[in-house]
Amino acid sequence: MSNARREKLRLFSIGLCASIFLAAFSTRNLVAAPTGQNTIVLPLELIAGEPATLAVLTADGHIAASAKIVLSSGQVLTTDESGRAHFLVPPQTGPLFARMLGSEIREAADVLPEQSSSGDLQLTQVPKIASASERLVISGSGFAGDADKNAVEIDGKRALVLASAPAQLILTPPADTVVGPASLFITKGDNQATANITFVSIVPMSFSDVQIRSGKEAAIHLLVQGTAEPLNMEIKNLTPGVAQFKRGDMLLVRSKGGTDNWATIRVKGLAAGQFSYSVRLENEYRQADPRVTIDFLRAAQKIAEPDTKKKINSIVRELQQRGANWENLLKELGTVANFSKSADVQALISAAERSISGS
Repeated sequence: MSNARREKLRLFSIGLCASIFLAAFSTRNLVAAPTGQNTIVLPLELIAGEPATLAVLTADGHIAASAKIVLSSGQVLTTDESGRAHFLVPPQTGPLFARMLGSEIREAADVLPEQSSSGDLQLTQVPKIASASERLVISGSGFAGDADKNAVEIDGKRALVLASAPAQLILTPPADTVVGPASLFITKGDNQATANITFVSIVPMSFSDVQIRSGKEAAIHLLVQGTAEPLNMEIKNLTPGVAQFKRGDMLLVRSKGGTDNWATIRVKGLAAGQFSYSVRLENEYRQADPRVTIDFLRAAQKIAEPDTKKKINSIVRELQQRGANWENLLKELGTVANFSKSADVQALISAAERSISGS
């Protein structure tokens, strides 16, 4: 069994004081934040009464066997050797929480009513461009809730399906995925579906000249490999106490395209420590369904603190307008998630963010 991998984070060790120190670069697989915590991988939408699969990954991106997960329906799940757990979705519709036993780590999904289906595989959202080192989310219909019944290949190499439900698969590309155009092939029983994806990697062009000191700015150049198309990237500052972007903790940048397809991010040193940031491709096929996002936010509103309810209501109103600015919405959701002290509210807002970003 190959190890499942998590989002790649670019980590810089920075010494900040009166003199200048060089930044040393290293790459590790983490769980979206340098907290050393496990994470739950759960499809966004589940179907009442239907099978589904979730997964648990360790802080370094490995599969977590024998992890205990408690569902808000009362079911207690234990992940198997593949780091996954199969379960039957409860008949009640609405939010379902999956919580790591003995911790506040949790994820949320929306349980939809039972639906009639022809059983045919249909792909409705497949990223045009995806990172070769990140999880891949495929939306559609006709998938098997039992992850092992979905055979997924990328250029003939088997991908690991981490989590699944009839409307969504979450998988990791093979470890040796080559950047550039690739063919995605999904099989469930006698049903098949195909799509084309271009895989890319994002790496620093050079770090030997990166010098950061307290109160001073430095530039980090990121090179896109695998495509000459200009790409939009969401850069998230995971250690805002060590260094900061010009505005907020999330930065949107666009690579220049062409042979030298790179982008620049600028940071300002604040204090000694390790500066960590994540790089995520902006959803090129962004066709977010406001209904899904609003469902999660309405559920969060019901249990949120009074001030948080007002903030959520403002976001819902914006979602209901035509031409919603998804980038601004993601920033606003991140602010609300940090503002709320409720783990359930944070999980629902996280699910709303995923419904927009397609991650």
